[in-house]
Amino acid sequence: MMTPEIRSDLIKHSDEYVHALMTDKEASKYMLKLYNFLAEMQPGQRMNLRADGEKLRWMLVTVGEFMRSEGHWRCYDLNADYTKIRRTEFFPRPRKKRLG
Repeated sequence: MMTPEIRSDLIKHSDEYVHALMTDKEASKYMLKLYNFLAEMQPGQRMNLRADGEKLRWMLVTVGEFMRSEGHWRCYDLNADYTKIRRTEFFPRPRKKRLG
């Protein structure tokens, strides 16, 4: 079981791990697919950060790189133990006026 501290390190310091992982064909294919999935998430959608074996490490590094790029940190958040990511609404929807 991976501790929250290790999860946090892989996400926050993903830049230290990503280059080595991208040289692995299987890892890079998995990471690109996950990155694209994260980019397509809809507001309110959540994803559990669970995977078997090395794929969990690949997943957490990908999440770190994703959060760091293009200002995604403003539209996504992680729970306290780094086991879930959620797409938030950056600009809240205006409330509809009630008629009556």
